Amino acid sequence: MWNFCDDGGNHPASCKTLKMEVFPGDDFSVDQIGQMIAEMVDNGLIVEYQGFDSKKYWHVTGWHHQKFEKPSFKYPKFDDQSTTGRRLVDPVKGKGKVYNNKKEKETREGAGFFEEEEGEKEENKKAPQVAPPPHDEHDHLHTVRVWCAQHLDELRKMASRAGYNEQHGMVSDQVTLFCSHFALDSDYQNAPLEFFRAKFTGWLTKAKQIADAKPKRSDRQPRQSRKADAAPKETPPPPGGYTAEFVTAAFRSRYGAELCERLTNNQITRLTQATSTEHLSQWMEGYYNSMKNGKQQGRTGLVSIGSTLPTQ
Repeated sequence: MWNFCDDGGNHPASCKTLKMEVFPGDDFSVDQIGQMIAEMVDNGLIVEYQGFDSKKYWHVTGWHHQKFEKPSFKYPKFDDQSTTGRRLVDPVKGKGKVYNNKKEKETREGAGFFEEEEGEKEENKKAPQVAPPPHDEHDHLHTVRVWCAQHLDELRKMASRAGYNEQHGMVSDQVTLFCSHFALDSDYQNAPLEFFRAKFTGWLTKAKQIADAKPKRSDRQPRQSRKADAAPKETPPPPGGYTAEFVTAAFRSRYGAELCERLTNNQITRLTQATSTEHLSQWMEGYYNSMKNGKQQGRTGLVSIGSTLPTQ
């Protein structure tokens, strides 16, 4: 609801309009929306008030946290005296004329207007008339949305003629995109509703074609894992290969000096022929296992690691 309030945190008190804005494609009824509103009122999240135009509006009580550099107000401003359920006070005088409810006010003042003294009438006649602010694209979007909320059957017919359904997306999103796309069009600015009703079916037809052209998830090829397809990387030996001093020091560091002294010259030579650090580690592990099991027999003792030794 916050997304559809003006910069003062106010929104028309219409469950049908709110339903079209927030839940355009859901199966919520207007009565259910009214129950949600009543629950928010009971919890103090919103209040209902009556504007100077005798229409009812909702105000978000936590709106004071919002900051705007140049706020614009589409609806009558909210004040504590305007909430329904409070006693209505004359907004011109601010005192003297107090009513218990709207019905009493209209009965005593006539159609909801306050009586003015003669001096006030003359003063009001002299006051300059202020023109209403010009409409922007947000006002046109709101106008179109309100019309859609009040003419859901006609909106469904437009979607049906275009072949547009829920698989292609939400119609409410297309309404917003349509109004944003034609915001600077002079025909749209002069008569937004007539323009919308004439063009929106064709817009939905184009949107359907774009949605149908996109590949479905079932048609997409599964993404192949680069890790699974890539061969394991091996660390190459240092420039010049592994020297006897290098492999002896590596074996001593890993398995201790006692076992290192049991390495034969042939085994050390074999270790220097390793083509990668991974191969060197595997061959040293094979020699260690042979020594541990007491089966060191020179080259023949490498049967357990034959698959890891280089062939000549």
